[in-house]
Amino acid sequence: MVVLAIVVLGVASFLIFKNKKEEAQKTINSSEMIFFYGQGCPHCVNVEKFLEENRSVEEKVKFEKLEVWKSKENTQLMIERARNCGLSEKNLGVPLFWDGSKCLIGDTDIIDFLKNKSGI
Repeated sequence: MVVLAIVVLGVASFLIFKNKKEEAQKTINSSEMIFFYGQGCPHCVNVEKFLEENRSVEEKVKFEKLEVWKSKENTQLMIERARNCGLSEKNLGVPLFWDGSKCLIGDTDIIDFLKNKSGI
């Protein structure tokens, strides 16, 4: 009975891990725009403030916001996007914006991109 329980638990764990890994890979392969930030990061706060003051930007430019300091999955996704841009993981920081094909780093570049993309 104990052996059966261990086998069932092992199979269940394997299936859960496999499913989570497949979901993460789907996300990594997605080309949607993503704003990577760290909660409390002063440059990230500048981008957030810009977005709050210009609410139409998020209506015109659809992107996901992902906090990376508290989420291993979001951090991994940011690393994958950075690699696509030829950026080294060692020098990686926030804010970082993935526009679907390239990376923008820093509040000024991200805000300028969003202004241009939204037409404001």
